[in-house]
Amino acid sequence: MKTLFGDIEEIPFEKTLKIKKEKKLLSRNQKNFNQLTGRIRTLEKEIPERRTKLFRLHEEYNKKIQPLDNENALLRLEIASSLSENATKNKFSKNKMEDIGIVICDLCDMAFQYIEPDEKQKKLYDQWSEMSYDDDIKEQTDSYKDLLADLLNDELGMDIDPDDIGESDEDFARLQQQIRDQFEREMGKAQKSNSENRKKTKKQIANEEMEKAKAELRNKTIRSIYIALVKILHPDSETDPVKKLEKEEEMKKVTAAYESNDLSVLLKLEMQWLHRENDQLEALPDEKLGIFNEVLREQVNRLEAEMRSIYNNPAFAGVAKFSHLRDNVAMFRIQEKIKEIKKIRDSLKDISEFLRISKNKKEMNYFINDYLKKMEERDRYSSFSLFNNFFR
Repeated sequence: MKTLFGDIEEIPFEKTLKIKKEKKLLSRNQKNFNQLTGRIRTLEKEIPERRTKLFRLHEEYNKKIQPLDNENALLRLEIASSLSENATKNKFSKNKMEDIGIVICDLCDMAFQYIEPDEKQKKLYDQWSEMSYDDDIKEQTDSYKDLLADLLNDELGMDIDPDDIGESDEDFARLQQQIRDQFEREMGKAQKSNSENRKKTKKQIANEEMEKAKAELRNKTIRSIYIALVKILHPDSETDPVKKLEKEEEMKKVTAAYESNDLSVLLKLEMQWLHRENDQLEALPDEKLGIFNEVLREQVNRLEAEMRSIYNNPAFAGVAKFSHLRDNVAMFRIQEKIKEIKKIRDSLKDISEFLRISKNKKEMNYFINDYLKKMEERDRYSSFSLFNNFFR
């Protein structure tokens, strides 16, 4: 795993890395150390489990639900096509033709959420929509870019031309980095401004003194850790040829970290040794534990960010809501979803067959009016759900 410490792997906590004393005798840093290592142990166990579960649910979703969604999309396009044919064969009023166009465009919009339209399907949409499919997609994309550019300008003062916002994954990653860099600059300016404009309180002065003390401790710690690790890992102290080679490799990492003044990596290497020699933990000075805790806290933050990224992965959008459920409950919900989609499929099949054989203008009017009524109910429900989610 690539980490903030370079290519050195995260500390695995297969066994308990814990300071073993009477709880009431533990210092604050010792308690924090135990809590952080416990949290890391939990996250390291849960992350692969959650990822495996999401992949399993995603596979089930793709195998059983996605084909049904695609089938329903094609059925909606069949209904839209039948409506279009019947509308051209029968004489409808201008208002009714507008209603038919609304229904056809809605059916196409719902279908295009699941399948990419071919030229024939685009042509059907273009025939009844005020704007062509390609122009509609372009307008949505341009609107999104304008909105994003305005947001970045308002929040971060970034002057970005919407036309410069690319659409590839590389373009998006580049923009993300620009946003992060600008955010850090703005935060730095704000902190500097606050520091210059406000008189420091006693607490702030004390914190600054503490930070200076920490910096001095870090400098001393770099050398002390290096000396300690050299004594422990020096290959000349090892007679076993295999272990001697292992120590030579570890010493290369120790020397490189010391020469680059990299405390984080030295701490990492020392903690890896402590993980093998768990009984040494109780002898660690409290100041050293405080520094260890900073490294462990960073590791917890990275692991928690990794956990969040699993659920935010667009590939799992369809199943993320099932991931926190027990396996049997999640599978039950997916089966319920399948039943619901199949019910919709059967209804769409009936409508498609009805429109294929029906030439009755009155029945066509009834279907259009009923569809528009359901559209209105659906839009009202969507607005209500959005309102509830916003204030939840």
